Amino acid sequence: MDTLLTEYGGAILRGTGLSLQLAAIGFLGAMVLGTVLATFRVSPIPPLRAFGAVYVEFFRNVPMVTLMILVVYGLPYVGVNLGQFWSVIAAIITVGAAFACETVRTGINAVSAGQVEAARAIGLSFWGICRELWCRRQCARSSARSSRSSSASCSPPRSPPSSG
Repeated sequence: MDTLLTEYGGAILRGTGLSLQLAAIGFLGAMVLGTVLATFRVSPIPPLRAFGAVYVEFFRNVPMVTLMILVVYGLPYVGVNLGQFWSVIAAIITVGAAFACETVRTGINAVSAGQVEAARAIGLSFWGICRELWCRRQCARSSARSSRSSSASCSPPRSPPSSG
């Protein structure tokens, strides 16, 4: 066991670092592209909705390993050479964005219809509703959840209200 660690320890650490880089860049890229696709999916413009739906349905059903093989070995064959690292990143972002899109779209659809109607009544465009209602609410909810979860462990437990 000691000889394995001394002989391959450096390679294992380099591989772990590379995996973490791929995961971090892939996650961030997938969230950005997924958010754009989710906006397309709820857009009032039919071609954008159709593009988002086709993208999500196609790339959610393509195995990531298959897409990696196609991107890493197929793109250089047609003259596009990204290098192995960026080819794998492109495949991770492409597949991850399809899943992130559905997650973000679910959050967008969780906003009540009354709030969207009120935003339209005060004259907000679709993009204004995206910016003012969906994005800000989701950011506020996310920060409120994270602050609640971090402060919940520090606050004393609450006693139940007395019935009487």
